[in-house]
Amino acid sequence: MRNFLKYLVIIVLTCLIGSRAFAQTGNWKASLEKEKIYKSLDAALKNPLAVKRLYLNDVDFEILPQKIFNLTNLEELQINSGSLKFLSKEWGKLKNLKILTIMYTGVDMIPEEISQCANLRIINLMGNKIESLPNSLGSLKFLEELVLYDNQITNVPESFSSFENLRLLNMGANYHLNVDQLLILLSNNKSLTVLHLDGTEMSNLPPQIGQLESLKELYLFNNQLHEIPPEIGQLTNLEKLVLGEFRGSVNKISDLPESLSNLVNLKELYVANNELGFIPECIYHLTNLEVLDLSHNHISEVLPGIGNLVNLKRLDLSYNQISSLPEEISLLKKLEELSRYENQIDEIEEQKIIRYLSKKAFTAQDSLEVEQNYQRITFISYEFHEGAIPEAEHYQISIQNGVLTFQDFKNNRKTEKTLDNNQMKDLLKTAYWVAYKYYEGKGDLREENCEGGGTSKLTINNLLYESDGCSQPRYYNELNLILMEIEKLK
Repeated sequence: MRNFLKYLVIIVLTCLIGSRAFAQTGNWKASLEKEKIYKSLDAALKNPLAVKRLYLNDVDFEILPQKIFNLTNLEELQINSGSLKFLSKEWGKLKNLKILTIMYTGVDMIPEEISQCANLRIINLMGNKIESLPNSLGSLKFLEELVLYDNQITNVPESFSSFENLRLLNMGANYHLNVDQLLILLSNNKSLTVLHLDGTEMSNLPPQIGQLESLKELYLFNNQLHEIPPEIGQLTNLEKLVLGEFRGSVNKISDLPESLSNLVNLKELYVANNELGFIPECIYHLTNLEVLDLSHNHISEVLPGIGNLVNLKRLDLSYNQISSLPEEISLLKKLEELSRYENQIDEIEEQKIIRYLSKKAFTAQDSLEVEQNYQRITFISYEFHEGAIPEAEHYQISIQNGVLTFQDFKNNRKTEKTLDNNQMKDLLKTAYWVAYKYYEGKGDLREENCEGGGTSKLTINNLLYESDGCSQPRYYNELNLILMEIEKLK
């Protein structure tokens, strides 16, 4: 019994110490950010024991000064650009160092002694000329982020298999990186959540990628990939997958594996600038997607399955060969942005899309509120001056107390029509949607760089939405849609 109590006490103390250590680990960055930043080595050396953060830019020394190692309480050292080429070996004196950043200098080697900074959490060596890494790197058991982007690394040390807490690894733009070796060494890693392998020029993604089951973000753009292995479907925790981006991608992916549909937590998928001739079936099953970028491909058709993506907020279909969109696009109630320019959509199809989107903009609750409150709408008017609407120099449409009034000031004509409930609701929905688009455009209904022309105004309960000085308002089609709706009521 006595031994049992002894072990129980040990277990409880271990848990308490562990939870306290976890809390301290989680708060270290916030605590460090409150400390003063010294931007001169001379200023720091005046009170060396007080210095915890030192930022040096455009340094003129080639060898790291020995004086830096007198700052024994230093927790963050950042050196950005300059002539630095050689790092000294006295790193054991900086036992409190947590963040080491050396970016865009001429450094080509990291000394083994770096491992003596046992408390390092973040190492950022972006934009240097490093060809190899010390094997001791893997002994940094607290290391959380390792950024080696834009170096000349081919192989990584065997100790990469020893990282216990590494969450982020950026190996992007190391053009001859041995990705197979890297993924084999990381295959048992359970902490890695973000991995950058963009710009490594790999032509095949090794199947070992499927063993990194903790990954949440994976960046693979700017490579020479033609396909993605089915093992990608094992990454069920993945939330963001980047296979291409709008700025350009060397990848030539023409299809995606069916197993991609297993990524039930995927929220962002980027496949821009590839060779897709159609939208792969697996994409229609990714019901938690919020962002889908398929721009700059060769897609000619969007299937009704797009309506399954009910959480989608941003959909980019620009620069494809699409001629129409299915009505199911109206099921995407959360959609905030639909990019479709540079396709083969004619004006008639564009009007259909606008109708679908206007349905999308109103939920059942919105429709109910319009139905209950439409009689309280005392005044809605649309004014179109010369050029804004074809063959209309000054044309005003107003709704007041359920009566629709047309005024053609050019021809001095006025007509009125009493609307029933359904007619009123439909018209109000369209009007509110145009107002919504106006606010989304941050107050500008005009196209950029347009010149001259007429004006368009929309007023709802004394709130004015207008376009002035442009012959083609940005939402010209939406405004024209209102006229089309009203023409039905004449």
